[in-house]
Amino acid sequence: MVLTAFVVSAWLTWPQASLRGPGLWLARGTAVLFALVCLGQVLWTLHALAQERRLPYGPGRMTAGYLQGQGVGAAAGRKELAGYYYYSIDPLLYFASNLYLNQPPHRYWDWSTRQRNRSTVWQVLDARPRFIIVGGFEGGPDGEITRDWRVNTLSDPAVVLGDGFGVVHFFEAHGYGKTHVFCGHSWMRGSYAELLCDTVLEPVGR
Repeated sequence: MVLTAFVVSAWLTWPQASLRGPGLWLARGTAVLFALVCLGQVLWTLHALAQERRLPYGPGRMTAGYLQGQGVGAAAGRKELAGYYYYSIDPLLYFASNLYLNQPPHRYWDWSTRQRNRSTVWQVLDARPRFIIVGGFEGGPDGEITRDWRVNTLSDPAVVLGDGFGVVHFFEAHGYGKTHVFCGHSWMRGSYAELLCDTVLEPVGR
């Protein structure tokens, strides 16, 4: 947006006639500034593309791979999972159906005022699923351009992202424990704009 506004402003105000004196130096300075802005954009783009090729955008494939390695999804119609929060849906892309016993049967998030996923904790505890997936999100250092000059520190993997209703704490108090955390980044400018993580809980001592 900033680059677009800059280009449009320069285009509309660029003089038609040949310039001399201060006007010439102003035009040259504007051209140099434009070149520097373009260079920054190119460097940011190359960084984002390189990171996208090297690292995952989201945790869905890794989470699904781990679950499939544990036999999840092998038996048609058998629901062995519980999922909490919007970002828990990302592993479902790699399964033929929604395997979450506490979510609607479709493989997408139900954006409804009747969606009370977090209120199913006691129902899920009674069902005692093999795995509980808690999907979390964190805005990264590049979510806002004004944060580009701050030191970039990654989140501690042990910290569950976006668990505003204390789902992980509830299940840890009732016989479950964190076994895996899978994360991915949405790369942007010199760092990342979003960090997405799936936390996997399993029964302790299973």
